[in-house]
Amino acid sequence: MKKSCLPPLPKPTEKPRALEVFGGELWSEEGDLRAPKGYRLLYLDRFAHPLDRDDPRMEMVEGWYCRLAAERSYLGFFEALFAKNGGEALLFGLGADFSDPDVCVDKMERLDRIDSYIVLRLHKDLVRSEVYVVDDVTLLGFFVRGFLREAIDGGLYFENLDLAVIAGHDMVLPLFLGSDGAVYRELAARWKLWLRE
Repeated sequence: MKKSCLPPLPKPTEKPRALEVFGGELWSEEGDLRAPKGYRLLYLDRFAHPLDRDDPRMEMVEGWYCRLAAERSYLGFFEALFAKNGGEALLFGLGADFSDPDVCVDKMERLDRIDSYIVLRLHKDLVRSEVYVVDDVTLLGFFVRGFLREAIDGGLYFENLDLAVIAGHDMVLPLFLGSDGAVYRELAARWKLWLRE
């Protein structure tokens, strides 16, 4: 069997019923994020508490070197979830129009070189869909980096774990848990991250 050297693509799929709860409005009129019914909202962060603007650690959030150095922890956390979920996640709410060359150039400037190849493949071959299957760990890393660098909108749903993550800002990613968060807090701690209210 010949192996392809083309970057992986997310595969269009039908929207599962479990994902319908994320089709509603996740933001209140006041601009606050809220969890859908039956889910708990927690934030995956490098810090146990939100930082004030005058906190000296804000430099770590705003400096690209520190941001990029911290990405490995987030990638490790999501790769572990991906493995627990059977090597699959569902991508939903993809806001970018990869058929637009200007959008692709913007993404390529904010992501890694390997990600640029994925962007080019998305530009050329992505079939528009509401939901996609992500079944490749490199592709998972592409979307997680995109969320962390505020380059890609959307979310990933780990169906077997009943857990979703959406793009955030300042290296903080909102997680929606359909179950107790204790096991995920332990996993986050293993990667030197916090799951906070």
